[in-house]
Amino acid sequence: MNYFFGFESTGQYEFIYNLNHLVLVLLVIGALFALYFGLHAKTDKGIRITKTVLASTMLFFEGGRYIYLMIYYSSIHSSFDWIGRIPFSMCGIMSITTIAVLYVSAFHKTNGRTMQLFYNILFGCAMWGGILTFGSPEIINGEFSIMHFRNFQSIFIHIMLIFAPIYLIKIGELKVRLKNFWMVAVGYLAIGIISMTGSQTTGNNYANALYIDMIRGWNIHIPFPWHLPPMFLALLVVPAVYYCVFEFAYKKWNPLPAQSKQFSKGQWTILSCGFILSFALILLIPSWLGATPIENGLGLLCLVPLGTLIAGIWFAYRNNPLT
Repeated sequence: MNYFFGFESTGQYEFIYNLNHLVLVLLVIGALFALYFGLHAKTDKGIRITKTVLASTMLFFEGGRYIYLMIYYSSIHSSFDWIGRIPFSMCGIMSITTIAVLYVSAFHKTNGRTMQLFYNILFGCAMWGGILTFGSPEIINGEFSIMHFRNFQSIFIHIMLIFAPIYLIKIGELKVRLKNFWMVAVGYLAIGIISMTGSQTTGNNYANALYIDMIRGWNIHIPFPWHLPPMFLALLVVPAVYYCVFEFAYKKWNPLPAQSKQFSKGQWTILSCGFILSFALILLIPSWLGATPIENGLGLLCLVPLGTLIAGIWFAYRNNPLT
């Protein structure tokens, strides 16, 4: 049992840029193909069951991770920092979002503007986050085997982050269009806001909200919080590329698409103002709090930009159907 659930190290394993890493990537690709071709329900009932099973399995592993860590830290350190273990990381936030979106879309039959917003966030943020993770799999704890619960759980959840939006495309509920790329930007901003709140409250560097680990190793220093804009733009590059690819394919297969206008000029102005204000606040509020995390409830002030972002989207969407 120690091999699968134990607290004691079972050896030293390396999974970054070596044969183990290659095998892991091939296993992930194989799992994605198996899921894609194995889950072929076409009826509404079948799709609803599939979404429920996927979401429930993710919830089981996420809940299992929390219970395991609670037992582990209580046994080893005689205490458990439950706030510090809340998943404020990019993939943690996207995991919870994926579970919620799959459940809601399974039991609330709608494909309207709100669901399309979250579908595009899954495609542009969750999927890219999962791919990045396997590009440098630091989620693997080298003190345990790949089949240990901690590692298996991380691998499974990140596979699901990649697969969930692919499945939504397969069943026709998500159509990737370049006109919806702004939703991806909204997703990354929301992730940044939540991660900054968690980082300021707990002192942990979630989603590089406090500093970028990678460039610190290169002796590059960007003052806090001004590392956020370049990181935000960098995260958008690859999603922008595959949105363009999907748009090219869409126009190739639909040479005479129906002309549609998503927002009026006034609504775009409202949305842009809400986005810019939120981005400005997530820079200004942490600047006011200071470069060192305050590690108390005052960090919740970082959630204010999330409110302005949601308000901007709501006013832009109001009385305006998604087309």
